[in-house]
Amino acid sequence: TTLFRSKKEDAETINPTTNLGMTQDKSKIVIFCVDGRTDSDRGLDFYEAYRVCKKLGLYDVIRFDGGGSTVMWTYENGIGKVINHVSDTKGERSCMNYLHVRVLE
Repeated sequence: TTLFRSKKEDAETINPTTNLGMTQDKSKIVIFCVDGRTDSDRGLDFYEAYRVCKKLGLYDVIRFDGGGSTVMWTYENGIGKVINHVSDTKGERSCMNYLHVRVLE
């Protein structure tokens, strides 16, 4: 078994990020991504992401792999599109895992 330990440098690195958290009463789930690596969008380090989650009233937060794989995509009224600014110059990356949320009305 390989154990990966967090390094201080990893926590202090500023990158695009995707996060999911629940309110304390577990009545809402909030998913947000923060763009980065541009002049207008720098991303967040771990502490900054924590502060955003706290301000949003989130508990039990998951921080997903960030950087170039941070992409938020929506499908609405029969149209799918990316709604954030992908930091990779080649656009969306192929990733090994995704989070898919389907809302039934």
